[in-house]
Amino acid sequence: MVPLGWVIGCPLIGYISDKTGLRRPVLIGGSGLLFLSYFALLYLPSGIAPAYLPPLLMGVASGAAMLPFSVMKEVNPPEVKGTAAGIMNFLVFLTSSLISPIISGLIGAHSQNPTLADFHHGFMPLIAGVALAIFLSFFLRETGWKQSKQ
Repeated sequence: MVPLGWVIGCPLIGYISDKTGLRRPVLIGGSGLLFLSYFALLYLPSGIAPAYLPPLLMGVASGAAMLPFSVMKEVNPPEVKGTAAGIMNFLVFLTSSLISPIISGLIGAHSQNPTLADFHHGFMPLIAGVALAIFLSFFLRETGWKQSKQ
C-alpha cells in the first residue's frame, strides 16, 4: 500500500505546494501525517481502522519527501544544481542503507520470534527520524513562489 500511496501522494503534495506557493508548511504537514501514520500502524489496536489504511497514508504522506528536492533546486545557483541533486540522492540512499540493518537488528535483537514490543522498539528510529525532520523543517528557508513575491 505504501507504493500506491506514493502514486497518490507525490503528485498531490507537489500540486498542493505549487498551488499554495509554499513549501515548508506542506512539508511539515506531510511529515506530521507520516508521523501519525507510523503511530497508528504501531500503536492502534487492530480493527480500529482497515489494515491497509496506515500504510496507504504513510505512502501519501511520504510524498512530501519530494519537496526538499524542489527547495534544493530553488536555493542553488544553476551551475551547481546537478551536484546538489547528486548529493541529495546520495544522502537518501545512504540513510536508507544505514537505517535498514539498524531496524532489523533492533527488531530481532531479543529473540528469534519477535513480539509486537520488539517491532515498537525497532521502528522507533523511524519515528524519531520523522520527528527530527519536522523539527528541522522549521529552519528550512521558504522557496515557494508566494515567498518570492514578498
